[in-house]
Amino acid sequence: MKLKNWKRKILENENICMFEGLSELYEKKDIRLDEDTQDIIIEHLAAMESESSHYFPKCGEIEFTLLRNPFIVSPQTIPDKNDRAHEELIELINDGSAKEVFERE
Repeated sequence: MKLKNWKRKILENENICMFEGLSELYEKKDIRLDEDTQDIIIEHLAAMESESSHYFPKCGEIEFTLLRNPFIVSPQTIPDKNDRAHEELIELINDGSAKEVFERE
């Protein structure tokens, strides 16, 4: 979400405040963001967005529930394509010490 917001700020307002060093340099030298530099930044942010989706895939409601409180999710609700997740969830649910820690938070 941040990357999308940054791209929007750059495209709509030429706002590069998220890049502190670059922003300070531009302000100090009283330079405007030129189109070539803007394109390079946007390309870089798009690449970061693409790369991050590899590490942080979009989650459905079950996955969000699992993150919020894994003890209220049934292993059967996890898609069958992830057998390891079934096993880990069963182990987590049955580990009394993990449940105690989670409930305190």
